Amino acid sequence: MRLRSGMVIATALLTALVAWGGRPSADGVFPHLRHGRLFPTCESCHKIEAGSVTIPEPTFCAACHNGQTQPRVDWTGRTRTPSNLAFDHAGVIAAKKEKLGMDFKCSNCHQKSGGEPMDIVRVTVGSCLGCHASGKTHTFDAPCSTCHISSVEAQDYSGEEILAFPKPDDHGDSFGFEHGRLAMDNTVRCAVCHSRDLCSTCHVNAASVPAIQALDPDPRVADIVSQRPVTYPLPASHRANTWAEEHSEVATADISSCATCHTQESCRACHVSPLPDPIPDLAPGRAEATGTNVHQAQGVALARRPPSTHTATFAENHKVLAATATSTCATCHTQDQCITCHLGSETVSTPGEPVDRYHPENFVVQHSAPAFGKDVECATCHNPAAFCQECHTSQGLASSGRLDTGFHNRKPTWVLGHGQAARQGLETCATCHSQGDCLQCHSALGGRRINPHGPDFDPETMKSKSPAMCLACHRQSVLD
Repeated sequence: MRLRSGMVIATALLTALVAWGGRPSADGVFPHLRHGRLFPTCESCHKIEAGSVTIPEPTFCAACHNGQTQPRVDWTGRTRTPSNLAFDHAGVIAAKKEKLGMDFKCSNCHQKSGGEPMDIVRVTVGSCLGCHASGKTHTFDAPCSTCHISSVEAQDYSGEEILAFPKPDDHGDSFGFEHGRLAMDNTVRCAVCHSRDLCSTCHVNAASVPAIQALDPDPRVADIVSQRPVTYPLPASHRANTWAEEHSEVATADISSCATCHTQESCRACHVSPLPDPIPDLAPGRAEATGTNVHQAQGVALARRPPSTHTATFAENHKVLAATATSTCATCHTQDQCITCHLGSETVSTPGEPVDRYHPENFVVQHSAPAFGKDVECATCHNPAAFCQECHTSQGLASSGRLDTGFHNRKPTWVLGHGQAARQGLETCATCHSQGDCLQCHSALGGRRINPHGPDFDPETMKSKSPAMCLACHRQSVLD
């Protein structure tokens, strides 16, 4: 804003300034009081135009401070302080004149109380509230437009200047958790400083939030904020050690509370496909936003961390939980992860050397006893017909005939006394043998017709318990 050209400074005033020898202050604030003899009224330098007050430019000062009349000065004019305050000087003066019936001068607001003329002070919001007090630290009961213009309307400000706007008193450290409720209650107040684009840099569900969509689009601040790492405040509930186990109940009850910060990608940090309900209701990756110049947030990026149940000894003791709550394990784990440990398929730094993360060292050499004693269920991980027989055959422990028993301690006559072992652990026999192997000798319908039952066998009792079992070897006519 420029002062009207052609203003002539009177010779007498120049002479007075030479005699006084005044200079602008070092802090950049114009020394009004020291120039009071040259400019006895505000209108000597300032003029109200279009509701605003003009500020003289450095060329106006150079009329005197030209290096001849007065030393040159490095006065650069007033630096504008970013603000979204809307103040109409002309309107206020006219309103006061009409209301008070007298002239309302600049000194009414800008002169220090009890000071000399031209002892100027800068007006602050607190100065206004000295007269326009409402009993509060800020006049929340008044329409925002009374004192403010919206950031969207302030087109002559840059994004950095808008970010420098003074924050209201209630925008403290905890405001990040409270602003949603306040925004719902008074969206007009938020619109003074915030745009739809700015909210969209954090809110991944911005397109579905009416309070955000009610704001006008404006990319200036969002362009700056979107280039910075987004830091989401951590709710108190998320700080609990048990949150990993408890959050599913909260999400199931109301997934909309999660949708503000989390996308499906947040959940995929732990959850494997197919994603459990209600995760598919979240935005897939980037939020889908509508309109122009809408910045889309990525959502909170999470790192997988084990639940509190996964202690240092959990790997050795997890089988009970895994057996009773398989669906819970499946939330984060895949079958391949189980196989990696249970089959020892993971390799160490030396290529080709497998690491058995389930069995103890040298277990293969000693595994016959626990396998026979059923300390572990081998079939949980191993296919007996393929895995076990392949190894036994390669080691020369497989049978090559009915008498060459191979695995059975390599005793050719073991088959003649195998009945007791079969009765005590028939499941162990089934590791390698099928029912057809047994029926070659123990069938009443053909073969050698050797009775597999011991001397104390009670056929009537067994028939009453499971007649279908008897039919594996006997005809119905025989049973009758």
